[in-house]
Amino acid sequence: MMESVLLIVILIAVFLLTQWGTMWRGKQACVAIIKDLDEKRAYTSDSAVSLSYAQKKGMFHIGARDYKPQALQFLMHKEIVYATDDGRFYLD
Repeated sequence: MMESVLLIVILIAVFLLTQWGTMWRGKQACVAIIKDLDEKRAYTSDSAVSLSYAQKKGMFHIGARDYKPQALQFLMHKEIVYATDDGRFYLD
């Protein structure tokens, strides 16, 4: 009985740690995008820039997970980053 309770506690802890890690990586990606656009001085639609990580990777992409595409969508949803009609991005 005690082993079952301990196993459940460990599983909950692992779940919470993975959720925290995902949230932290997403936040770091948001900060990196904002810093990237700020360094390129992309503040208006005229000064908008292309972002290589804005393109979706193929279904069979091999490598570490890239959080920047999802973070870019989040920043656009929160109206912090805007996109031009030709696929370039700038800060509000």
